[in-house]
Amino acid sequence: MALSRSIQKAQIPLPCELSEIEMKIQWKCTECNLLMCDKCKIYGHNSEQMFDFSEMQCPDHSEQVCCLFCYSCGCLVCPTGVTEVHKMHELVEIEEEAFRMRKEFLKIMKDKLKKQHEDWIKNNDLINTLKETNNLRFEQTKKDILKQKQIWKEAADEYATELCDEINKQWRLKEDAIKTESSKVKYFEQHLTNKIQLIEDMSISMDVKKFFEDTKSFDNVTEMPNLNLNESQLTSFVPGDINVSLFGTIENEIKKDKIIRIEAIKEYTTELGIVTQIVPCSENKLWIHESYPDRLQKISLQNYSSIKVLLQINKYVLRTVLTRNGDLLISDQTSNLKILKRNEDDLRNSIYNFTPYTTTAIHINGENKLIVGAIKKLHRDYSEPGGGVVMVVNMDGNYEAKYKLENNNEHLFTDPKDITSTNNGNIFIVDRIADDWRGRVVMLQKGIVGNIYTGHTDINSKNHPFKPCNVVATPNDNVIVSDMINNTLHFLDNLGHLLGYCNTVEDDILLPNSMLCSKPGKLFIGSSTQEIGEHKAKIYEVDMPNHL
Repeated sequence: MALSRSIQKAQIPLPCELSEIEMKIQWKCTECNLLMCDKCKIYGHNSEQMFDFSEMQCPDHSEQVCCLFCYSCGCLVCPTGVTEVHKMHELVEIEEEAFRMRKEFLKIMKDKLKKQHEDWIKNNDLINTLKETNNLRFEQTKKDILKQKQIWKEAADEYATELCDEINKQWRLKEDAIKTESSKVKYFEQHLTNKIQLIEDMSISMDVKKFFEDTKSFDNVTEMPNLNLNESQLTSFVPGDINVSLFGTIENEIKKDKIIRIEAIKEYTTELGIVTQIVPCSENKLWIHESYPDRLQKISLQNYSSIKVLLQINKYVLRTVLTRNGDLLISDQTSNLKILKRNEDDLRNSIYNFTPYTTTAIHINGENKLIVGAIKKLHRDYSEPGGGVVMVVNMDGNYEAKYKLENNNEHLFTDPKDITSTNNGNIFIVDRIADDWRGRVVMLQKGIVGNIYTGHTDINSKNHPFKPCNVVATPNDNVIVSDMINNTLHFLDNLGHLLGYCNTVEDDILLPNSMLCSKPGKLFIGSSTQEIGEHKAKIYEVDMPNHL
């Protein structure tokens, strides 16, 4: 054992290895490892290369001199310290192993720190390069935008001129047509006036012969001519209805009629890094949670900027849903859903077990049916198609439906992440299809795919793909899909067609994730923090158009 060997060596006096007479060793040469007395050190070696190992007083036992180095504790010890504290530790000689080991340790640390310093300099160079590149790109992009703006302006001016020329041409043609029809009206009006006057004259005439001659003139009365009023109507101009083919270079990327604006009237600061889900609990109380670290909180909204945590459970929670009797069902990414009974603070296994699947999304629809999204393998390989399933069970846990394949045996889902349903019975599933969170929203209508929403070209592109996070139905039976990465809310009707979209950055809401619709026109949005590890995610109380 290292202890016995070390103590024995420490108790045997060694002579100076130069004189071989003096028994008091005080120095060791760092280059040749010779042990020397004080006299030989002065005459035999350069003093700058020597270290004095004698008289190293023990900090714990003042009457003792340190003789060994404890490798386990990393400190010098005296014989008393060995027997009292370091008896079973790994001990080495100060003059030999300990000094060499610490010197090697310092050399290794020096090399490591030098390597880190070099790497840091490289990282700093990369950051400076990136900064310079971004500055250049920023300036170039601004120039390109201004250049395109001028092109659009010139094209718009040209288009407006063409429209004016066209409307002037139409106006001249329509004006001529109106004059023609006006002449018809005036001519026939005069004709009718003359006939009426003739009848009045005949009615008072006493000349019988003339009476019959004049009467004969009414045998062939001219019919009223038709007026062509349709050809006389001028074409209307509808602002915003742009004929892109006339522009050539204009890319009409954003249709103003689809842009929806919302307003955050209140905001609350949480203790979470991301509000993964918001579930109503009772009046002014909510369940919220995040997954890393594992925290499920019952909170009360206090004032404009703060919340009060009423209960916190440190358990992993992926998705939650409130039952009609006030219990909280929880998916913790296992086969068995957990349940938190009302007025309790401990999770237990529920009756809902979906082995061999791992649950990833849960929802209770208007008919009080539990809809569950699940996958076969916990760690998804998105290069393989399918693997996801959506199941419907009643509240007793009995299966009623299972959606996995289409009629052509194509896989319906890859990785269901969130579920909601509308009053017409349609089910909306956020389905993740790639590692980078790209996804889609699948709408099931009576178990058949009715529509698949994959984003909109006004918003999404190759560089900004659709990455849906959460989906929620509104009291007006529409659906809202959050895309946290792109700071966008997509508003769909209950058939999955786009009604409009909102760039939340323009409304001072960053990284929208979870949502809760409390009543028409009222929406709660749970956000994420911009930096990992920061725990001040917001909950926004938002006003939005009532019809949505």
